Amino acid sequence: MEKYHILQLINQGHYKEAKEELEQYKGQFAMDEEIEMYEKLLKVLSQPKVSIICIDCSDEYIGDFVKKQNYKNLEAVKLKTSPNMIIDIINYINGTDSKYVCFLEEGQIYDNDKITLLVSKLEEIDHVPVTICERYYLDEKNNMIGSSMRERMGEFSERLYNGWDFLNFCMDVKRNFYGNLSTILCKAEVFRDWQTPQWMGEINEWNCTAALLYSILSKDLVLIVEERLVGTILSPWDSQKEEEAQKFQDAFDQLVPYRREERIGFPFSYDLDKMFHNRKRTERKITFFYSDKGEFHNLSPLMKEAEKRGFQIVCTQDMKEEAEIGIYCQHVNFKGNAKFSVIMLHDMMQGIKNWPDHWIAEHWDQFDIGVLPGRDWGEKWERQGCFYYANTKNGVYELGYPKADYIQSEEFLQKASNLKKELNLKYEKTILYAPTIERNNHQQEFIEEFHSLEVNLLIKHAHWSEEIKGSLQINEQIKEMRKLHEGKYENVYFMDTSANIMDAFGISDLLISDESSVMAEALLFSIPSISVTEWAGKELPYDYVYKCSIKQLREYGEQIIKGLKTDIDIEKYRKQLFSNEGRCTIELLDLIEYFTQNGQKEHFKEFILKPFYEPVCLWN
Repeated sequence: MEKYHILQLINQGHYKEAKEELEQYKGQFAMDEEIEMYEKLLKVLSQPKVSIICIDCSDEYIGDFVKKQNYKNLEAVKLKTSPNMIIDIINYINGTDSKYVCFLEEGQIYDNDKITLLVSKLEEIDHVPVTICERYYLDEKNNMIGSSMRERMGEFSERLYNGWDFLNFCMDVKRNFYGNLSTILCKAEVFRDWQTPQWMGEINEWNCTAALLYSILSKDLVLIVEERLVGTILSPWDSQKEEEAQKFQDAFDQLVPYRREERIGFPFSYDLDKMFHNRKRTERKITFFYSDKGEFHNLSPLMKEAEKRGFQIVCTQDMKEEAEIGIYCQHVNFKGNAKFSVIMLHDMMQGIKNWPDHWIAEHWDQFDIGVLPGRDWGEKWERQGCFYYANTKNGVYELGYPKADYIQSEEFLQKASNLKKELNLKYEKTILYAPTIERNNHQQEFIEEFHSLEVNLLIKHAHWSEEIKGSLQINEQIKEMRKLHEGKYENVYFMDTSANIMDAFGISDLLISDESSVMAEALLFSIPSISVTEWAGKELPYDYVYKCSIKQLREYGEQIIKGLKTDIDIEKYRKQLFSNEGRCTIELLDLIEYFTQNGQKEHFKEFILKPFYEPVCLWN
């Protein structure tokens, strides 16, 4: 067996036979440089050829991409965006022997195995012409801030879709699940047998890439691969991007004329003029939706301001109840049947596992108004406002936290004074225990650590509605702990679970908890918090909270109560988390009246948030 014969087979294109002889040769003789070179050559040549359509790309960018891809049988061709771009691609494909086609666009980051993986997927399924991978989004520092398929993770994995149905599904829900041209790899036969969809309107330089993308997607079957192989670097939003986006939107409307009236896929917050003119007259009636006492207490200041202005007030736990104006603050966002809807946070730590993209799990685009409590949450939204689902129809506003208004009222001062007298507290200082969930005898651990100190131990559990899954067991544990400890210690006091946690803060000096959002609310009173690591069960991303083990709890508590531990700047974090203290309810009612009662006060406009990045739309 000669090495020359292996080379002959390679030159003649008989790759299978060449590979067989090469393996036999390796079995009989030692590996040498020539055989190693033949092996590498065969690996490349036996790969199906892939054409890379490089759209508006520099030579340097193309060269870098080709060099880094592990797939080597590649042919790159440069094209510019133009109304004739699709025709140019068809003409090119008809003159090449490539089996597959993919696309390269600047401003993207590509996995080195992108082409290898997508080709292998289509090689396994003969009758599928198109595959799509997942795309992720990056900020200017290459930090990931979202992905195209994250909200439906697992649903798309290795699924086959009719291309036309998939495309219409994306337009119906106004979500870009397909990414851009860079996330697609298709068979060259798609172009050799090309027909532009009949529904497609005029193609121009602004919508030609969308026309190409949608034409490919609407072909036959599409395989979706849940692999983040392409990342798009989002640019900061500026006047130039605003002008470009408007041109893209207009061109997209021309391209998809049968959906033109929907203005699909363009986040509301990028069109302020339209938002402020989008008023709808309703009856002077507000329905406040709550699922537990915590939500009720958060909404109460708004109820009082609304009543003062002559609105009819309705409170309900029925999320499906019809409403003229509905105000919601639930974890599970359900707009229900309100003619005009306002969405607020349930608590300050809401959706922590999804931060900063809280809205990927709790969409706000079905609501009219969104309200956030302060700069910390405002910054989160500014980073994610480029996504359609984070936007409400009439804007998101950093108006503040209703509970912060309550604690500045005469009513609160009187309640705090009455509570102190009612409990008949023995000592000057009070430590408040307020966990998320009472479990594993945490209350007993708390009492054992502090009952011998000259401090009051105040216990306030959260109110768990019977409708909440698991609430029966939680409430039973709360009752059991209270029965075990009430009356046993002269410095241990209990508050009813339905009481307002703000009233408890009004007479407290230190908060002990696990991971509860009340640790953020304690900042409104300049009260420090301690999170017990074993109780939380995870590392908490709260810089304003002291974190310690159960063994350190007594030491930390004593030092804080005595003023010996002050290394956390509580006031700094208070300003970060809460804005517009004392005026949230006024500004929010002005806003509601503006959009529903033809109100004239517009000071609330100063608090509207604007996305930091360019919009992520159906056409990009």
